[in-house]
Amino acid sequence: FDSFIRACGMVFEGGALVGLVPLVAGYAVCSSLLLVANKWALELFPMPNLLIFAQFASSYGVVAVLNLLNAVECDRLEKDKVLAFFPVVLIFYAVLWSNLRALDALGVDLVILFRSLTPFAISIGDYIYLGRAMPSLQSWFALVAMAACTASIFVREPTISVTGVLWGLLYYVILSID
Repeated sequence: FDSFIRACGMVFEGGALVGLVPLVAGYAVCSSLLLVANKWALELFPMPNLLIFAQFASSYGVVAVLNLLNAVECDRLEKDKVLAFFPVVLIFYAVLWSNLRALDALGVDLVILFRSLTPFAISIGDYIYLGRAMPSLQSWFALVAMAACTASIFVREPTISVTGVLWGLLYYVILSID
């Protein structure tokens, strides 16, 4: 972790991690903008599976061109590496696919709400599978407060459908596994 902190140019000053706020804010902005862009793409091109394929293909194309220009260095595909990383790629695809299906059935705001609940499952999974401590009472209070806010938004949503909720739940489960 320390090497990551140094690589990002962040330093500790007075016990605070300087530089973390811009990274977190940047991630939040990018993540939200990508959700909006995908929702917009689904409005123009309502075929989620083909849209994901086009996104993967264009990403591959950009990396291949950058590799040809020697702007990035890419390892050659090797059977052992491909097989070892196949589950990672599969779960990543499942996250993107369920995200697009949830976006298609719900609004961006509701998909963000489902995403915001993943710390519940991750906290429990970390405890069960990684042997980490359960969240503190203060953290549980924050998680419950977040869930209550999420529930109040869902209750007030007039156009939510059962199908949309099911896609949102599938997205939640797959994202939590990821």
